[in-house]
Amino acid sequence: MTGSKFFGAVSAHPNLRWAKRFLVNVIVVAVLVGVSGCETTGTSGTTAGSSYQSSPKYSIFFDQGDHLKKLIAGENYGEAAELYVKEKEFFLKKQNKFAGDLRTLAEELNSSFAPDLRSAANELEAVAVPVPRDEWAHLRVQLARTKKLLERYDRYAFLRERDYRSPLVARLETAHLTVAGNVRQEASSAFVEFDHFADESFFDAYPVELDGVAFLQDHAEAWTDRVNDANAEQLTYVHEIYGNLLSEKQA
Repeated sequence: MTGSKFFGAVSAHPNLRWAKRFLVNVIVVAVLVGVSGCETTGTSGTTAGSSYQSSPKYSIFFDQGDHLKKLIAGENYGEAAELYVKEKEFFLKKQNKFAGDLRTLAEELNSSFAPDLRSAANELEAVAVPVPRDEWAHLRVQLARTKKLLERYDRYAFLRERDYRSPLVARLETAHLTVAGNVRQEASSAFVEFDHFADESFFDAYPVELDGVAFLQDHAEAWTDRVNDANAEQLTYVHEIYGNLLSEKQA
């Protein structure tokens, strides 16, 4: 039977026509799966809040720029930021072509951080030094929370680049450094006024971390003045709290 007669027979027989349609559908599905695989095949990578496919297969039909646009359109901003870092050489070569997409990505990521960055900056900028004793604990939490927020922001290498960094970050960093520095400068006065016979160490209570050993050595005279008039019970308590920080002479 010739080829034309065979396909004529297939077209004439209902069951064979169904089989022909089934075979065509199978081929179409296989092609579509193959194309989809070219877009997304890869091993998962760890990112700041994303599961970026670290080794996609790119082609003239689907390149890194197409991948970036697809991720942004799907609001997968963490993956898009990781894609930029992974394929930075590609995007630098075609910077003008994808400048708009990268600005959009930066705006979306920065907008997600903006409320926390702005709130933290407002709080720290309102801090007046010296800080009252009953506000130490709150400020200590504020400073620690700010540090974690900045660390979380900087997990995005994309946002560490000057062109994509939020101005709110610089504002918060300045506020954090200013408050911490001013509070550290007030530590000597605060130490003299602190009730060392209360229920906690000055170094545990103070809003910023201090080197206890070095601080006590630098303030040996102030320390001696505070404990000279202490009774036996108070001296025992002070030794329990500060003993591991004191020199042999001070102890």
